[in-house]
Amino acid sequence: MPFLLAPAGSPECLRAAIAAGADEVYLGGDAFNARINAKNFGNKELIAAGETCKINNVRLFITLNTLVADRDFAALREYMVFLEQSVQPDAYIVQDIGLAVWLKKNFPDIVLHASTQMQQHSSGAVSLLKALGFSRIVLAREMSDKNIKTVCQNDIECEVFVHGALCVSMSGGCLMSSMIGKRSGNRGECAQPCRLKYSGKSEYPLSLKDLCLAEHIPELTAMGVTSFKIEGRMKSPEYVYTVTEIYRRLIDENRSATYTENARLRAVFSRNGFTDGYFTGKIGPSMFGIRSESDKKLAKTIKTEKLVLSPREEPFKKTAPLPLILPHKNTEMIIPPAHQKGFVLRFESRSPGIGVIKKYYELAARIDLPVWDLERLDGINKYSEKISVVLPRTIYDSDSGEVQRLLGFAKAAGITQVTLSNVAYLGICGDFYTHGDYSLNVTNTETLSLLESLSLSSVMISPEISPRFLSFSPLAKEYIVYGRLPLMQTENCIQKNIGNCRRDNCGGTLTDRTNTDFPVRREYKHRNIIYNSVPLYLADKINALKKSDVGLYTLLFIDEYENEREFDKLITLCTQKAPAPFALTRGYYK
Repeated sequence: MPFLLAPAGSPECLRAAIAAGADEVYLGGDAFNARINAKNFGNKELIAAGETCKINNVRLFITLNTLVADRDFAALREYMVFLEQSVQPDAYIVQDIGLAVWLKKNFPDIVLHASTQMQQHSSGAVSLLKALGFSRIVLAREMSDKNIKTVCQNDIECEVFVHGALCVSMSGGCLMSSMIGKRSGNRGECAQPCRLKYSGKSEYPLSLKDLCLAEHIPELTAMGVTSFKIEGRMKSPEYVYTVTEIYRRLIDENRSATYTENARLRAVFSRNGFTDGYFTGKIGPSMFGIRSESDKKLAKTIKTEKLVLSPREEPFKKTAPLPLILPHKNTEMIIPPAHQKGFVLRFESRSPGIGVIKKYYELAARIDLPVWDLERLDGINKYSEKISVVLPRTIYDSDSGEVQRLLGFAKAAGITQVTLSNVAYLGICGDFYTHGDYSLNVTNTETLSLLESLSLSSVMISPEISPRFLSFSPLAKEYIVYGRLPLMQTENCIQKNIGNCRRDNCGGTLTDRTNTDFPVRREYKHRNIIYNSVPLYLADKINALKKSDVGLYTLLFIDEYENEREFDKLITLCTQKAPAPFALTRGYYK
């Protein structure tokens, strides 16, 4: 029987979760917690939470599900010593893969769970995650039933969200709040720009309804899902109790929810109903909704009984910690850093014409082209030496065969380099040289060291940190010095919600309440990428970046090359490291 995992954003919610029948609970302290704006738990409350869970034979998971910088590790060590001595949780939920390695080096007997923020959409990373000490994967919420089933067939625990809020951005990949207002979702500070108004046919084209898989309990159980997870650390004790109590019955009786149970779930919290669109594969505008006044009135009708904590008869068997087994670097598959110096020309979403590649070939240290748009370029083999094909941001198991076919085409054209956004894709890259993309979320030296041992030739430092805050690493480092940063990748077509989808040529703008325009472009399989309204510009800071050991300077283009004269000016501006004459952002550069 699957476990039921409930949220506890406060001590009151913890009691509600246990009283309603949760097998497992997850909560966070005052730091390193992706719900930093929840009430959360101070140190004394964490000690009490640990005692409460032990008395009631409920497993306790602590969230360490944010990105960390080198400067954070001293505080992390102090926090971990406290947790291990005074709280003794059953597992830690971790986003940052470098943090995971550090944790297992320093606290080898702990159990690790890979957070959904780690962007695991497939079975590709299972072997690596187990080697790094992870016992469980929290699967991305965008996954379909078929792809969930595929991952569950691997020898690792799989945790699946069954209820609660959904982000429109692919799990773990949103930079919108961070780049607009310096409130990073990867640091637990998301301002939720997806819940705001935008212009178009739908006023709220980014606001998804909440997830509800109460109709699919028997299917999920048959797949072998280890734990059913409820989202909601920002929600009330009434919400936690009501949702947990209903799912407790559904799991125990292995059935779908009744009309009455669905109505009660909707009453306690919904955004004009629920969606199961990702799970069923029925993706589209019907998945979107906002919290209406009638929704809020319904919530006032929900009352919970007096909470009674009844200890389970027997404690759950403890999960044995897995050892840390670090990979061994293959130097034959690494391009030496000395051979990787200069500008990387990165073309997003669509490749430019072959004429653009020819014109700037000598200037570039590397040219990044989307692998899904490569086949239309005649004569690409003439320029294969410097080309790296960029893999899709998200590759499900159901996508893997098609992506491997595209890589086969690239290889036949003489291309030997691949740029990837997730360690899960290393297995399909074969004997290509690999480069790490910005969405690997590299914010500390531990992550750099791990990626070096995985034989990556270069790694792009996250745009959420200035490179000077990372310690030295022999790995070739890359940083974006020009471009509209990708803020979100979405499974849904946002242009369809707005009313501007043009199918194969889908693209346009998303206009917010301040009349600011964010370009939207089609990616692989009609997924969308939303880009920042203004470009990042740091080409005039390249000399300073060199002092931080950055040797590759990425110029990221979405369609600038369509105006040849202006594109020439832009390239000249960047290569001359001149101040920009246009509106720009410096991002997190310091």
